[in-house]
Amino acid sequence: MVAPDLRKYNSLQPVTMRSQRKWPSFERSAGFNLDGLNRGILMEMPARYSMPNRGFTLIELLIVIAIILIIAAIAIPNLLHSRIAANEASAVSSIRSINSAEVSYQAAYPTHGYAAKLADLGGGSPCTPSPTSACLVDRFLTRGVKSGYNFAATGTDRAINGILMNYTTGAAPVAYNQSGIRWFCSTSDAIIRYSPNVSRRTTPPSSTECHSASPLE
Repeated sequence: MVAPDLRKYNSLQPVTMRSQRKWPSFERSAGFNLDGLNRGILMEMPARYSMPNRGFTLIELLIVIAIILIIAAIAIPNLLHSRIAANEASAVSSIRSINSAEVSYQAAYPTHGYAAKLADLGGGSPCTPSPTSACLVDRFLTRGVKSGYNFAATGTDRAINGILMNYTTGAAPVAYNQSGIRWFCSTSDAIIRYSPNVSRRTTPPSSTECHSASPLE
C-alpha cells in the first residue's frame, strides 16, 4: 500500500493561517477582532472611545430653570383668572340662594317680614326652624364668608308694626384681584346687580349702592 503524500497538505497550512490573520495592524488601531466580527461578535471598545460620565453644567441647569419659570409665568395667571371666575360664579349662585331664602322666610314668618340679618336664614346642626334660625341656607354661607367672598344680608324699610319690608344682600371679594374682582348684590326685586369694583372694596354694598349698580345679564 502506497503512503499518501502529506506535503501538499502541509504546504496549505501556513497559507490558511496567514489568511486568517492578514489584518493585525488594522485590528489594533480600530479595536476590533475581525475573526470575532465574522462571527457577529464585536469586541469591547477601548476606554479612549467611551463616552465620559458627567453631570449637568451650570449653563444647562440655568436653561432648565429659565424654561420652568417661563412656563410658570404663563400658567399661574391663567389659574388665578380661572379661580376668580369660579369664585364670582359661586357668589352669584349664593346671592340667588339668599333671595330664595328671603322669600321663604317672609312666607314662614309674616310678622317679621324679611330676615333682619344673614344669620337668621341659617342655623346650627341639627337645625330647629325659628325667626332667628330659619334653616334655609347652609351654615357656611350664614357665617358671611364663602368661596373667597364676603356676604351680608340686612332687612330694611321697617314698617310701623316692626315688619321688615325689604332687604339687601351683597357679596364682595375677600381679597381684590385674588379671590375675586366684581361685587354683586340684590334686593327684594330679586334682580342681581354687579359692579366692576373700581374702588376695590371688600365689604358688601349698601342698599343705595346696590340700586345704582348694573343688572347682571
